[in-house]
Amino acid sequence: IWGGVEHRLAPNLPTGADFVHGFAHNRPWRVTTRTDAEASLALRLPDDLSLAERSGYPFAVRLRLQLALKRSALALELTAINNGPEPVPVGLGLHPYLATDWLAADRAVVRVALPGDSERVLDGAVPTHEQRSPRALSIPQHGAMLRVIRTELGPSPMVLIAAPGAPAVVELTLDGAFNELGFFVPAEQRAISPEPLTSPLSAASQPTGHPAGLRRLRPGEGLVARARLALVDAVGVLPC
Repeated sequence: IWGGVEHRLAPNLPTGADFVHGFAHNRPWRVTTRTDAEASLALRLPDDLSLAERSGYPFAVRLRLQLALKRSALALELTAINNGPEPVPVGLGLHPYLATDWLAADRAVVRVALPGDSERVLDGAVPTHEQRSPRALSIPQHGAMLRVIRTELGPSPMVLIAAPGAPAVVELTLDGAFNELGFFVPAEQRAISPEPLTSPLSAASQPTGHPAGLRRLRPGEGLVARARLALVDAVGVLPC
């Protein structure tokens, strides 16, 4: 419910229970500029959505994704701008999958350090409003799944992913626009996925003004979220 009007979006979790991943990742973006090391992409909402998605999200928002590759680091900047006459709900997120085979043959020896002073209690795959102190992480072996959601990330959150004997450490640095971090280890893929978010995972199900809801952008206002994914020297930064 936004501004007193109910907007329905089809659930997109495998369980069919909730709408959490948005729709921008399923739509074709336009490449607006490109060089050997940089690119800018754009998506216009609701014009670039399917008919079903437009009925659930009729708001005029312009999205821009900028990428820049420099040596061993990839910088990403996501921007959402309200081009309409009324306030709109917006949530931004990244969902990078990082292969673990180059770190270690056994995924279970991979070590991860996550930011966050609190952890959300999950009901299956969906976060509840309950929180608890962060638990120690242990990456499961192939065939088992892990899902964690951290919050209260602080002003400059950082994720470190490493393994004993690996040539480098994966370092994901975030700016303060990201205030939630999901961490997902799929059962059937040799990968792990840190998922920074500007709103809680189930924010689209919350009404206007809810503290766990989507960000509210005034007409002409923008939301910018930046991340940097890099390979750094393993010496001295290996998570415990």
